[in-house]
Amino acid sequence: MGSTSRRLLAASAGLATLGELAAGGAVAQTTAGKTIYACVKKTTGAPRIVSKSTRCRAGERKLTWGGAAVRGARGAPNPPGARGPTGLRGPAGPRGVAGNPGVRGPIGIRGPTGTVARPDRPERLVRAR
Repeated sequence: MGSTSRRLLAASAGLATLGELAAGGAVAQTTAGKTIYACVKKTTGAPRIVSKSTRCRAGERKLTWGGAAVRGARGAPNPPGARGPTGLRGPAGPRGVAGNPGVRGPIGIRGPTGTVARPDRPERLVRAR
């Protein structure tokens, strides 16, 4: 096969792929909520968008998708993931409101008797009674 033939074949394949993608995108945009029909080659899996009444060629099978479907059963929950790293410490919050005074405590025991200075004679210490 010559280089010109190879280039032509590659260009044809590229244009065909782009055409299928553009057509598929247009179908997907204009058929929201509708059923889409395709014929799929059994050997390559290449799809060909068709109408509901189109018969598939030999070596193809009919495939439909979209439309309304019955919702399946809810799956089992996954186990919890690993604990993430500890985050950075945040800024200090505002100062809180002062609380009410507490209950008065019990009277303490009497301490030992001490000495006091006499105001009229500070050099003499007098034992308190």
